[in-house]
Amino acid sequence: GKGKEVARLVKKSSSPRTWEFVDADNNPKFILKDDAPSIYAARKLFGYQGGALRSRYGIFDNDDRRAGYTFMDPMSADRFQVHMDFAFARIAHPAQMLAAILYVMSYEKDSWYPTIF
Repeated sequence: GKGKEVARLVKKSSSPRTWEFVDADNNPKFILKDDAPSIYAARKLFGYQGGALRSRYGIFDNDDRRAGYTFMDPMSADRFQVHMDFAFARIAHPAQMLAAILYVMSYEKDSWYPTIF
């Protein structure tokens, strides 16, 4: 963006593990949510168990319709996949979407060992 802000990623405090991608005009483009919040406590107690308890993020549009999801596959060579529904492929630039997903996954890093932090 030539030194200009083009978008922001805002963590929603009202819902746990939810992030909103907002453009420069404060219009939300898409939302990243934890698809399996029920395994969060198990992940803290047991670690991510080789990928079985990893975070699973869903990509949603502003009307809360599923646009895609992330998939962490411990058996594949690249181990990380983003699946998008074709109808929602243009909700944001693909590079911006990937950067947002990678940021959230690195910020809320899953621990391989048990931890309460």
